[in-house]
Amino acid sequence: MHKFNLLRNEDGSISYFRATCLIIVALCMVLYALLDHTSAGTQDGAAATEGEKTSALNAVFENKAEQEAKLRLQRRQEALAELDDGRHFLTTCGNINAGFEGCRFEFSPQILQFYDAAVEAADDGFSLMLTAKGDQAADLCVTLGADSQGPVYALDKQGKRREECVPQEMRTADLSALHRRIDEIVPQVAPSGRSPIVTRTAQREGNTTDFQSLNTDNRKI
Repeated sequence: MHKFNLLRNEDGSISYFRATCLIIVALCMVLYALLDHTSAGTQDGAAATEGEKTSALNAVFENKAEQEAKLRLQRRQEALAELDDGRHFLTTCGNINAGFEGCRFEFSPQILQFYDAAVEAADDGFSLMLTAKGDQAADLCVTLGADSQGPVYALDKQGKRREECVPQEMRTADLSALHRRIDEIVPQVAPSGRSPIVTRTAQREGNTTDFQSLNTDNRKI
């Protein structure tokens, strides 16, 4: 009784058919292992590539959003500068004319591309307002304004004042140009050499003038 041999026939000669089959099986197993490894690597590579694409797209969108925000800020700053110029112009015009009626101010076409403007000037005051439109309406502050009663202000979409939208130098009223309804009268030194302790003021309403004064001359005769 002879033992079975995969590579040999019963007479002991080599079986080329069996040898070929074994070689084919071995090659198939090796190829399968290689293909499986390559497939796994391809999937990992595809996942990595997809992740890189997503990160790149996110970076592009973030960069675009950042650029748009910077552009809106630049437009707002330009609008505020022109608004402040208008405030100073109308204040000066009102002081010279003893009233704001007849004083006119127009915003430039560059500003009107991104803001709707409203300018009102009456005898006793003026109002300037810019309302953002188009892409500019996505800005933090969408309403910019100023009037004869105070400094430049900015409002968000909810109508809340946002001081961070206005430069510090524009947040205070211009004391060098006073509203015509309040005239400051500089007191003169009394004959005694003593200065008055109360400043006299005059408030004009039409043709009516009210004066309040305090006699500070306490000289003894």
